[in-house]
Amino acid sequence: MTQFNLIDEEWIPVLTTDGQQRTLGLRHVLTAPTEVVTIAAELPTVSIAIQRLLQAILLRAAGDLPPSAEARSALWGGWWSAGQFPAEKVNTYLDRWHDRFDLFHPSYPFFQVPDLHLPSGKGSGLPKLMADVPAGTRFFVMRSGDAVQALPLGEAAQWLVHAQAFDCAGIKSGVVGDARATSGRSYSFGFPAWSGNLGIVSLEGGNLAETLLLNLALPATSSEDVPVWETAPQRIPSDGIYPTPRGAAQVWTWPSRMIRLVESDGVVTDVIVSNGEKLEPQNRFDVEPMTSWRFSEPQTKKHGQDTYMPLQHNPDRAAWRGLQGILAQAPTGEEVRAKPAHSLEWLARLRSEGHVADSQHVALRCVGMLYGSNNSTFAQDFDDVVPASVAALTRDRLRRTAVDAVQTSRAAVLALRFLARNIALAAGDSGDGVSEKINTSEPPAWDGLRPHFELWLSDLTSDTDTEEAATRWQQLASRVIRNVAHDLLTSAPGAATFGRSVVLNKKTTHLDIGLAALWFNSALRKALPLAFPPTNNKEDSDVTLTHSAH
Repeated sequence: MTQFNLIDEEWIPVLTTDGQQRTLGLRHVLTAPTEVVTIAAELPTVSIAIQRLLQAILLRAAGDLPPSAEARSALWGGWWSAGQFPAEKVNTYLDRWHDRFDLFHPSYPFFQVPDLHLPSGKGSGLPKLMADVPAGTRFFVMRSGDAVQALPLGEAAQWLVHAQAFDCAGIKSGVVGDARATSGRSYSFGFPAWSGNLGIVSLEGGNLAETLLLNLALPATSSEDVPVWETAPQRIPSDGIYPTPRGAAQVWTWPSRMIRLVESDGVVTDVIVSNGEKLEPQNRFDVEPMTSWRFSEPQTKKHGQDTYMPLQHNPDRAAWRGLQGILAQAPTGEEVRAKPAHSLEWLARLRSEGHVADSQHVALRCVGMLYGSNNSTFAQDFDDVVPASVAALTRDRLRRTAVDAVQTSRAAVLALRFLARNIALAAGDSGDGVSEKINTSEPPAWDGLRPHFELWLSDLTSDTDTEEAATRWQQLASRVIRNVAHDLLTSAPGAATFGRSVVLNKKTTHLDIGLAALWFNSALRKALPLAFPPTNNKEDSDVTLTHSAH
């Protein structure tokens, strides 16, 4: 009988501290995590799914936790000072549950249902397991020929973990014995596998040991929060084996799908995939610590109570532009109905109790999967990083300063969009031509702002004067935006110099490039007032009005 135990076999792709790319087993990764910089799978969603699996193991390996939050944070602080989670606890836990991590165990195949089969006796096809070949369309990673006909066991393990975390919704194969199946089909629950509902926020340190600890928010002791491998074997149907999740260990390993890998001659040649245990995302902030939450008015009306949904990442913008939602922090003078990721609240406690320094630098890694119609197809993955100090992420005044900086940046880019529109109108463009000019004006601005914002955010400390920091940011943003505006003006068509009569706000105005620049300067001053103090010379700060006719 084929065996492939994830504790011992090499299957996790990693980047080591000496710059090598290797594959390691669970025991090696968890007992020597300071040797590893990061998990380095083909897709960021595969990496984060494996990371969450590792965190579930650590959470259970920790054993009974102290009842008070102060004692739990002190316990965590000891691990942080030591540089990693205690290896002896990991080894004891892995030894106890060793057989449950075998991909082909006859009774407890890891993350699978034993004896799962279809009425036809065939499988669902390997593309059903692999996010890079959705419905046979090569999307994420190019594959062809034999690469889709068979998978090495280690790679199959990666995709198995990923499928339980991120598999899309839609119709699945109806397996024998599943009363939910109709005419050989298992119809969608409407939601993807659990992690696919989330805009995951992972706190990253200098190596994997720090990353795992930073995301290990120790909960109050709960004997019911057990991962899937500690339960009875997954069955058809579940018969109540998996009730409402009690904590992070359960949601990080939730059996969203019923799966069985089909092995032949040491490779996986087929797979059966069907719907597993339903888990809807409403108000799960008490068990899922790695996503922020937004208040949903439609869901609140539907359920008759305040309802929060996971905040998903916007694929059309970089993560730093979504800090307001990620940090659940309103700009000055506004209110926000949102909840931050519990991992960020835990970090704030660790900082306030002195276990993590204000000056410690971490990275917010934002990962998610975007789906197509009805969540039934893979569309694209999302992966972005926002570097910051612990102080900037956990102190209210610094978070508000950071969110205010993003807000003022949006206002400045809006001024730039209006400049692009007005140049286009002055040159005689209309309709789609104007829209194109507006849309193409934004990327250079956001791309130019990003590196400055990352450095500025990383410099925020507990000693930072927030007014001075806000002024410094607006001055930086002003220079970036004015440079882009200058490029727009100097590349404007010659027709824009003479201009034409246009109707704006129900008034007819003769619009030329000079007036467009004048309006832009006025709008930029309103957007970034701290960059234009009254003592400034306007001629030194306004965008140049001259341009080269084309």
